[in-house]
Amino acid sequence: MLKKLLPYNEKILILVIFAFSLLLNQYYANRGAFPIESFAHFDIAYRIINGDIPFQDYWLVSGLFIDYLQAFFFKIFGLNFQTYVLQASLFNCLLAVLTFYILKNFKLNIYQCFFYSISFATLAYTTSGTLYVDHHASLLCLLAVYILIMLIKTEREIFLIFLPIVSGLAFLTKSAPTVYIIFSIFLILTLYILNKKKFNWFLYLILSSLSFVILTLIFFKIVNIPFSSFFNQYILFPSSIGKDRYGELNFLSGGILFDFKFIYLAFFPILFINFRNIIKSKKELVSKQFYYFLSLFFLIISLILHQINTRNQEFIFFLIPVMCAFSVIYINTADLKFKKYFSIFFIIFCLFVTAKYHIRFNEERKFHEMTNINFDLSVDAQRIDGKLSGLNWITPLFPDNPEKEIQLLNETINILKNDKRKKMVLTNYSFLSSVLNENLNSPSRWYIPNGAAYPIENNKYFDEYKKFLIDLINRENIVVVYVVAPVKNKELYRYIDSGCFAESDISNFVKKLDIKMCDTIKMPS
Repeated sequence: MLKKLLPYNEKILILVIFAFSLLLNQYYANRGAFPIESFAHFDIAYRIINGDIPFQDYWLVSGLFIDYLQAFFFKIFGLNFQTYVLQASLFNCLLAVLTFYILKNFKLNIYQCFFYSISFATLAYTTSGTLYVDHHASLLCLLAVYILIMLIKTEREIFLIFLPIVSGLAFLTKSAPTVYIIFSIFLILTLYILNKKKFNWFLYLILSSLSFVILTLIFFKIVNIPFSSFFNQYILFPSSIGKDRYGELNFLSGGILFDFKFIYLAFFPILFINFRNIIKSKKELVSKQFYYFLSLFFLIISLILHQINTRNQEFIFFLIPVMCAFSVIYINTADLKFKKYFSIFFIIFCLFVTAKYHIRFNEERKFHEMTNINFDLSVDAQRIDGKLSGLNWITPLFPDNPEKEIQLLNETINILKNDKRKKMVLTNYSFLSSVLNENLNSPSRWYIPNGAAYPIENNKYFDEYKKFLIDLINRENIVVVYVVAPVKNKELYRYIDSGCFAESDISNFVKKLDIKMCDTIKMPS
């Protein structure tokens, strides 16, 4: 009787995973906002719909795939915050459901598959809620590793077609951690192909990779993305930052050793069982289990290195349910006693960790710097504009007085609306273009003084960004620049002499910089 019910139970469980993953992400994405991160792709997607070109009309270091996909979502479902969140929510669903299928394929009990998939969905995109390049790229890398594992398990060539596509989309989301994952996948596949003498797999990989590259170049041609600008902004400039940061890393530091202790603990049985099997028999080095181990090992190393390098809040704890599940799978196939108790231990362990990080990152919104915020003070963001309806507005910038922040934003919107001149706005409230239905010609997605979003002094691409910024002002005939707090005038004066502007304080929140004739900026005739 139970066996007859299993197919129906499975469909119900998948439906629950889908609904849970979507609704949970939608709910927490509306729980407060951290403007610099919560709206990173909002105005950019709006500008793409209205003809702006990445790398030409704004400097871009990551998120190309997300931006165009979000522009598509806006076109289909309408320009509003709930549609903006929907892409992240659906992505959370996709990976949670695929996690269920992957685990089931390894013959894990479907109720354990369900538990670990629900835990995964709780810790995956939900810690941000809104679109974020590091979440998106890391989850695409996880998907690429899932495909690699299924390729090795089934040896079906169709996975060789999907693998370069998913890896390519991950790269077009963010180059790191994708380059680490691509390298590790290439290494593992090469070893496997040479061992199994499946040399025709190289042909599938080459054809699929070339097809993806050609289609990408055709897309660039259609939308007029200049390849040289893409190469400099998206590949060379980020690599110059990463090189400097890796030079500062101490791999024996307490942060690296202890901040990810739960990930290490979840992975430990996989490591132990593989080394135990290798000691028993060297033939284990060519077994499929060993290749699964390598895939999961390099995934953990790649995402931990990327996490440390981003210097951002931690977001890779979604690895814990995945590693717990695979640890149970490995234990079930190993010659070990007390397997049942190990399974119970990992369920309890995963439940504890999921609850811990759910409270810290979902309830308290730690990823968006809102740990100490009283969310009862939040206000419906439709008071700024109907497009933001449903978002419970409270931010780390005005944690005790969201009403004041809304008042300042509405005043800023009125100032910008009443100035009919061609303008540029430097702001981390990246929804103002969408609200005003006007291109505000922001030259960057973010304004971060540490040089992560665009080159600053002492970076070899500083002069290139300076030229890009001046060309944008001249090309678009910009006559006034508005700087909205907390962005500082320095983010403009780094590149253009302050003597080229007549500065006036509109308020403590907004500064107006009228452009004067100078050697670097040409006034429109």
